[in-house]
Amino acid sequence: MRKFAVTAFEPMKAVYSYLFAETRAVLKRVAPFVHPDLFRVTTEASRADQILFSLVTPALDVTATAEGKLDLDMIHQPIIDRVVNAYAHRVIGLEHFAFKYPGPGSSEGIFHLLVKLRTEGVTTIHVLRGEYEGYGAQAKNLGMRVVEHDIENVHELTEPGYWFFSNPSASNGNLLPEKFAQGLLDAGHRVIFDLAYVGLTREHVFDMSHPNIVAVVISFSKPYGVFRLRLGGFIFTRAELPTLYGSKWFKDCERLLQALALAESIGPDYLYPRYKPVQDAIIAALNSKYELGLVASDVLLLALLGKSEAEQLSPEQMAMIEPYKRGDYYRFCLTPYFEQAEAQGLTPNYFAQLALECDDDDKADPEKMPERYWIETHYGDLPLNQWVAVDLAGLVDHDADLMVLRDKLLAAGLLGRRFTFAFITSSPLRLTWSMETV
Repeated sequence: MRKFAVTAFEPMKAVYSYLFAETRAVLKRVAPFVHPDLFRVTTEASRADQILFSLVTPALDVTATAEGKLDLDMIHQPIIDRVVNAYAHRVIGLEHFAFKYPGPGSSEGIFHLLVKLRTEGVTTIHVLRGEYEGYGAQAKNLGMRVVEHDIENVHELTEPGYWFFSNPSASNGNLLPEKFAQGLLDAGHRVIFDLAYVGLTREHVFDMSHPNIVAVVISFSKPYGVFRLRLGGFIFTRAELPTLYGSKWFKDCERLLQALALAESIGPDYLYPRYKPVQDAIIAALNSKYELGLVASDVLLLALLGKSEAEQLSPEQMAMIEPYKRGDYYRFCLTPYFEQAEAQGLTPNYFAQLALECDDDDKADPEKMPERYWIETHYGDLPLNQWVAVDLAGLVDHDADLMVLRDKLLAAGLLGRRFTFAFITSSPLRLTWSMETV
C-alpha cells in the first residue's frame, strides 16, 4: 500500500479551502452554459429557459418581468430555493426564514447581521472561546463588546443575549453537542448560526427550526473549496435585513449558477466519505513522523489535539504546535497536505480500490447480491480501467471518473435509483461499491 510522504510540518493556522477535483469538474461543466444572453435586459424569459435547460435538471423556474423578459433582479430566489431543497435533508427549517439573500460567502452576511443588531441597540455579543475570529473583529469595529465563554460554563448565564457560533465549531472542527445549542435556545438566547462547514463532516442533521434562531449563514467556500472564487454564500433571516436589500442588483449571477450546480451535482453528502481516507492517511503520516498524537476533526480538512494530550508532549513538540492553539485545543488545517496527496496520487479512487477489495474466493450470492453477481460473471466483458454502474438489468453506464459517471446517471433521470459500482481492472483486484444516486 502506498503511503503519504510528509516532507515538512506545515499545516495552516487559518482554515484555507481545498479545491476538490469534483468541484473543478463541475465549474468547468458550467462555464459553456453562461451565455451572454443571460445578462441582457431584452432577453425573453423563454430564451433563458432554453439556455439553462442543459445546465440544471429539472429546469430552473426562471423569473420573468410582467413583459415576459428575464428578471435578473430576482433570479437569485429560485436558485436559493433549489439550494435549500438540495440541503433539506441536512439543514432543516431554512424554508421558514422569510428573507433570503445571496452573498459571496458567509462573512458578508455576518457583518450585515452585526450592523442590524448594533442599530437596534445591541451592544454585546457572545461567542465560544476559540471561535471564528470574524465575529469578534467585526463586532469590535462596530463598537460592540465581545464576551467569550467556555462551553462547560454556558449554563451558568442568567441573562439571555445574542450568540454567534459555528457548527461544526471553528475552534476545533467538531460538531457541537446537541444539548448545548438547544439549551441556549430554550433559555431565551438569540442565536445566529454559521454553517460554514456543512458538507465537510459525516452525515448530520442541523435543525434550524427553533424560533430563537434569528438568522443562518451558509457558505460553500470550505465545503467545495471555492474560497477564492467567492461563490455560494446565502443569508437567511426571519426579519428583513435592510442593508442587504441591494443584493438583488449587486450579485454575481454566474457564481449563483455555479453554486446551484455544486449543490445539486455534488451536494453535502458526497465529498466527506470519498476524502475521509485521505484525511486519515495524512494524519497517520504526520503522527508517524512527528509523534504528536493528532486525531481527525469531524471536519474533513482539520486535525486537532486536546490540551491534556498536548501536555504529554516534549518541550520541542510543544513549541512546534504552540502557534495552532485555539481555546482548549490545537487546530491544524490540512489543506496543504490534501494538495500534496493529490500530487502523490493518493486520490479517493486509489483508496476506494484498496478499501473495497474483493478476492476470487469471495463469491457473491446471486440472490442476496444480484448486481455484484452479475459483475463477477461478466467481469471479462466489461471496459478496463473504468467505473461501471450496474442495476438488476445489467450494465447501465461507465466512465473512468466516478463523479462523471454519477453525473451521467443523474442526467439520464435516474435520481434515487440504487446501483452497484465497480472499478474494472486487469489485476486480480476486484472491488464494488453500492450507493444511491442522490
